[in-house]
Amino acid sequence: VVAYASPDGGEKLNNTLSEKRSKSADKAWDKVMKGKDVADPEVKSIGQDWEGFQELVQNSDIEDKDLILRVLSMYSDPAVRESEIKNMSSVYTELKSGILPELRRARFIANVEFKNYTADELAELVESNIDILDEPALLHAAALNKNLDGKVKLYNKAITKYDSDKARFNLAVAYLNAGDVKKAEKAFADVQTKDAELTNALGVIALRKGDYETAAKNFKKAGTDAAKANLGVVDILTGDYEKAVQDLKDVKGCCHNTVLAYILTNQLDKASKTAHCKDAKVDYLRAIIAARQGNFDQVKANLDSVAKKDKALAEKATKDIEFAEYYK
Repeated sequence: VVAYASPDGGEKLNNTLSEKRSKSADKAWDKVMKGKDVADPEVKSIGQDWEGFQELVQNSDIEDKDLILRVLSMYSDPAVRESEIKNMSSVYTELKSGILPELRRARFIANVEFKNYTADELAELVESNIDILDEPALLHAAALNKNLDGKVKLYNKAITKYDSDKARFNLAVAYLNAGDVKKAEKAFADVQTKDAELTNALGVIALRKGDYETAAKNFKKAGTDAAKANLGVVDILTGDYEKAVQDLKDVKGCCHNTVLAYILTNQLDKASKTAHCKDAKVDYLRAIIAARQGNFDQVKANLDSVAKKDKALAEKATKDIEFAEYYK
């Protein structure tokens, strides 16, 4: 609870009024919250609220407000400020009716901790009482759901009930992640928010369909970090490895395409320094770097790491010409 007084009538009087106002507000709080499990509030009395006064004047339509603001900047003594402002008789009349009453108040400031459903609670509600879930809860439940059909059901529920454009976009992404480009493209067409994120997604659709020209146009138009990374992929697929290095060198996030671009341009030292990610793909690329540098110990170490993380990729390594010497 924070109480204030308007800066007219003298500092001593206003401190008293502010203190009384804080006590009245505290009593009002106790009355409203009686029987509820809430902590006792911290009560403060600020006194004359010159900061609030300045803000209200600044945002007002008072014709001579610049004069008032100049007085506030020139003088710090409350009594002098009040005297100078009262000398502006026509202005003071406006202040008395439009500004000062707004400053005679107490504020209730609450720190509220909002706890959403846990993952288990969401899963249970999806099955037992899905209609009570709001839009964010439905979207979160869909994100947690590992099954495509489950995701589709929840996103469609959010679309039907809340006209959720986020759900439309996420539905399309779910189809895309599942490899169903046709359904993803159709779902993206229904998205109403035509922003950079959607443009990038349409670029991914074009990329998956092998339309590199359209993909590149969309990625350039989107201009996001994700789009820049995707543009580098187009460069690699079209054989423009030098351009891929330029497009990918400042991209944040997973580094495997940047590492690949450096390898393809025979910049092995830069490739090695850039390979900071810990996933199987980057371990595989580290193994290629080591093989090209003739470091068989590092080839073994990295391929062993690949085998622990991705068995299919490890099997691919046995047939990769990069490791022909290693698998003799």
